[in-house]
Amino acid sequence: MQIEHLFDYNRAMVLAPNFIAQAGEDRRKGPAGARGDCQAYIAVIRCGAGRGIAAVSLVDRAGSAGEHFMPFSVREQPSQQGRDYLYAGVTAALDRLLSLGVRRVLIHVDDAQLIEELAQRSQPHRELALPYIVLGCKLNEFANAKLALVRSERLATLRTKAEGLATPFALLPTG
Repeated sequence: MQIEHLFDYNRAMVLAPNFIAQAGEDRRKGPAGARGDCQAYIAVIRCGAGRGIAAVSLVDRAGSAGEHFMPFSVREQPSQQGRDYLYAGVTAALDRLLSLGVRRVLIHVDDAQLIEELAQRSQPHRELALPYIVLGCKLNEFANAKLALVRSERLATLRTKAEGLATPFALLPTG
């Protein structure tokens, strides 16, 4: 399978302007390098066939918080029962973190199997070999990236917000 067919970002995502808010004069300024050190809570929602939303709640060292919702598309593999969506969603979330200038990150997810696979304590399914490699390479783009398991309840609010966006996104035409 060719990599360009694995994670096909939709045209709206590719052409979307960068929604990073500009720091105004009255905004509290964090210490130098604060943007580069963050904690990220990531939830991935399946919106429909081949579509999903990656939701990220981000807190930097200065205490500034933000939420980002990234739509993504993936060539669905029914045998994976949603694991392909998880890999594509986390990869999209990491792309956003890198675009924000994050260099060191602690990533919180609620999927123990993903953490086991990325820590090389278990092997992903063979159909997930390429997404596994792509996600590993994306993690290596950070100066330091660690994954931590968090209870699903901790991501409930973020997941609810993403689900509110999922229905309209699922109705958009493909291509």
